[in-house]
Amino acid sequence: FWVSDPHSPDIVLAHLEWWDKAKPGGAYRALTDLEKGDLLDDEYIDKYKRISLARKGAQGGTTRAELEATYHVTEDGGFYLHERIRAFVTEDGRTYIFSVSSQGDTRAAAERLWRTEQDQLAEIMESFRVKP
Repeated sequence: FWVSDPHSPDIVLAHLEWWDKAKPGGAYRALTDLEKGDLLDDEYIDKYKRISLARKGAQGGTTRAELEATYHVTEDGGFYLHERIRAFVTEDGRTYIFSVSSQGDTRAAAERLWRTEQDQLAEIMESFRVKP
């Protein structure tokens, strides 16, 4: 987990999690499950908008997919996110979920950060690789 400035309400961040024993369906399924489970959870999330969801090319038996979305988190005082999430599922069933996002106390702040920090966010996103 990386945060640009933990003392500011407007930040960019990166997050990585992983687990073994992936469900059938590969990376695309991992993201649709994430979307249905966490991102559409109306107890904590509202104003969810999917921008894109697509399968991406991968090497050597690994599957890869990417989801981009915006939403509002209602807990912790509330904040807005614009997030790009990449999922990788390896041939042996390990799943990696890697995300970069901008977070703001308003939708406009989150979107402004998303636009102005694209180079940094893209560099962070591209730095993660799964070796087949």
